[in-house]
Amino acid sequence: RTVDAVDFERLYRVVNSTSTSVLLQSLDNDTPQVNDTFTNDDGQTFNINTVTSPTVDKYSGQLMFIDNKAGFTPSTDETVTLRTVIKF
Repeated sequence: RTVDAVDFERLYRVVNSTSTSVLLQSLDNDTPQVNDTFTNDDGQTFNINTVTSPTVDKYSGQLMFIDNKAGFTPSTDETVTLRTVIKF
C-alpha cells in the first residue's frame, strides 16, 4: 500500500471481487484510506475510492465461528458421541 509516496508492506486477503470493486480482509489490522494505492504481486496498481466499515464487530463475541460443512445423519445402527472442551 502506498500513502503519500511512502510504501507500506501490508497483507490483505481478497474475499470477493467484481469488475468494479474488491472486498478485502486485512491480515495485519491495517485500515486503508481513500486515495491510497495498492499494488498486487503482478505490479498492477489500484486506487481506493471508497472505504466502508465492516458490518460485524469481530471483537463483540456475537459471531464466534461459522463452519459450512455438510450435515450428518446417523443411521439407526450407529451411535454418536459428542464431546466439547471449553477453556477459559
